[in-house]
Amino acid sequence: HGAELADDLERLVTLHDASTIAAVIVEPIAGSTGVLIPPKGVVTRMSSNILAVTDVKIARALRYIWEHFPEPLSLAVVARESGLNRRALERGFREHLGRSVLYEITRVRIERAKVLLVESDLKAYQVAEQCGFAGIVAFSKVFLRLTGLRPSDFRKRNRADKLGGA
Repeated sequence: HGAELADDLERLVTLHDASTIAAVIVEPIAGSTGVLIPPKGVVTRMSSNILAVTDVKIARALRYIWEHFPEPLSLAVVARESGLNRRALERGFREHLGRSVLYEITRVRIERAKVLLVESDLKAYQVAEQCGFAGIVAFSKVFLRLTGLRPSDFRKRNRADKLGGA
């Protein structure tokens, strides 16, 4: 039944403008815990971050992160916006997503950075600023830790792939 739900969700997203969808809330069906549609490709657009979560407040927190990632975000801010206390929010993220709130914030920022590195001519420090990082040093360290590449190497490799190069 989960595969059918995923297919239905994918059809829905195809029919509608997915650029405005941050989270999809699915009612629990016979004990279902939701369906994850993984992002496709190396560079994820925000619109392909489609996630079905059965907990409305966790979905609200995800939407807030995805819409406000360039801003200074903390566990306390996301908790306030979702209507949960920090402990419940963190527990909900681990239960529904298998990761922490702060990791999700960082992951979303890095995914957006990947898009900007490949599709724009922005300097790395400009990408860092637009993605909510405090500076180029922090951005570069986090980018390397999560992707295994420096931002400049990621840009070179993925632009070459995009152009049909090596």
